[in-house]
Amino acid sequence: MKLHLFMLLFITEVLPAIHAVSRKYHLILTAKTWTDARTYCRAMYNDLATLETPAEIVKIQNIAKSQNCASATWIGLYNDVNSWRWSMGNESLGSFKFWYSPNPDNWMATESCAAIDLYGWYDFSCKTLLTFICFDGNYTGTSRYIFINMQSTWSDAQSYCRQHHTDLASARNSTENSIVNSLAVFGGSWFGLFRDTWKWSDQTNFTSIPWIPGQPDNSLKQENCVLLLNGQAGDDLCSKILPFFCESEIFPIIPAVYRKYYLILNGKTWTDARTYCRSMYTDLATLETPAEIAQIQNIAKSQNSASTTWIGLYNDVNSWRWSMGNVSLGSFSNWYPPNPDNYLGKESCGAMVPAGWSDDQCETPLTFICFDESYTGTSSYIFINMQLTWSDAQSYCRPHHTDLASVRNSAENSIVKSLSVSGGSWFGLFRDTWKWSDQTNFNSIPWLAGQPDNSLKQENCVLFLNGVTADVLCSKIIPFFCETVITGKKQIARLKIKSNQDVDDPGVKVAILDKIRQMFSNKGNITVRWRQQSDGLVFKRIKGNRTTTTFC
Repeated sequence: MKLHLFMLLFITEVLPAIHAVSRKYHLILTAKTWTDARTYCRAMYNDLATLETPAEIVKIQNIAKSQNCASATWIGLYNDVNSWRWSMGNESLGSFKFWYSPNPDNWMATESCAAIDLYGWYDFSCKTLLTFICFDGNYTGTSRYIFINMQSTWSDAQSYCRQHHTDLASARNSTENSIVNSLAVFGGSWFGLFRDTWKWSDQTNFTSIPWIPGQPDNSLKQENCVLLLNGQAGDDLCSKILPFFCESEIFPIIPAVYRKYYLILNGKTWTDARTYCRSMYTDLATLETPAEIAQIQNIAKSQNSASTTWIGLYNDVNSWRWSMGNVSLGSFSNWYPPNPDNYLGKESCGAMVPAGWSDDQCETPLTFICFDESYTGTSSYIFINMQLTWSDAQSYCRPHHTDLASVRNSAENSIVKSLSVSGGSWFGLFRDTWKWSDQTNFNSIPWLAGQPDNSLKQENCVLFLNGVTADVLCSKIIPFFCETVITGKKQIARLKIKSNQDVDDPGVKVAILDKIRQMFSNKGNITVRWRQQSDGLVFKRIKGNRTTTTFC
């Protein structure tokens, strides 16, 4: 099979960000009281499970499904005098909640401990015997590497990184190591490794990057710092002048809303629901991440809908596909066992229930979920511990990141409320009918009582303090938060194929895509898929046996 590629393919490319695994969960199928379960978890792991994101909820639900556990299960949530807290660190519940209404109701004033099942959280009597979920804590931040093209000694590089970012770059696990191996700077660059039984600059132990053959040799007993060259480490004089990599710990990463969903409460067949969605929005809902699953569940809860609801999934000759683009289901799924079971050979359309996905007869009238395509990047906040005026903070953020931090939706707002800096910090809000530094309108974070007051008619900038905002003089000197928007690139390409095989054969199409993916395997995180034409076909024959297609 010969491929002639005339344009770049449709690619989604993500800038290097290293997402650390936040927690590892363990479902214990022995029934215990909440207190005994906590004692067990603290002895064997870290504590009873803390769940602070939609992705963690879905992770727990998937573990329960994999072990055929549909019963309520203790988590680390308890009521401490009308204040729900997590067992780990006795931290307040915060803004993220997953209660299954009408919980928490503290029935008969005896329910002070929380459990989870496939529908949400419930309050129970702490003396109830339930299975439970423990967790192991791990590094819970997110890191990314920033190349600094400035010739410095190791010590000067460390000082620069600690002032402007977090530290000289470290590689603490295989995920970070794989990123490090892809970083190549001619002549080498400083990383945060130094001789103290070989530790990283942030004091974590060194275990991962391979040494250059013959290294470390500590020539002249003076080579106490490490440079990185072509994915390998070598010890060298700390006084050597090299460029370097810093590391930024991105406090929370904020999953941007990839798609906006709409729950339509009119009952329609799957085909009629798809027709409606395509005319009014983009299509029936495509769900490809745990965050999107949680988003749909929250929409259904907000409208008191617990019924089965059509999504854009259908069975195309034993191959489940999404309505949007007829894309294969892929590796992410959320089936509720024993689905899909194709009962009586009649269930070829996918629907969603609170506990997961189910297959149903396409002719069944159900409510349904449409979606609009939207912004496909991610934003993250980076705390900069430098005392600057608002204007200087903005000037720093724009060349080093994207801008002073903004808050545009409820997801970002919930993250911002968890950020607290003593004395306050700059965000990107200024007085122009109150706009963010990136010119989007302000509509979310609450004002401090009595604010904004524009004292002396000169308070045109906004600081952030304990989850609320206040207007102050722009000349005030305080630390600040920058925002980095990590965007992807999408391109449509036309491809000419010469082949003596049937290119419409599903196996041939898969083989072609695999070949294309191999060609771009060194380009990072990419997605390649066929773009269907209005007639439902991918390929169009133009002359003789020549065929063309496009991607989307």
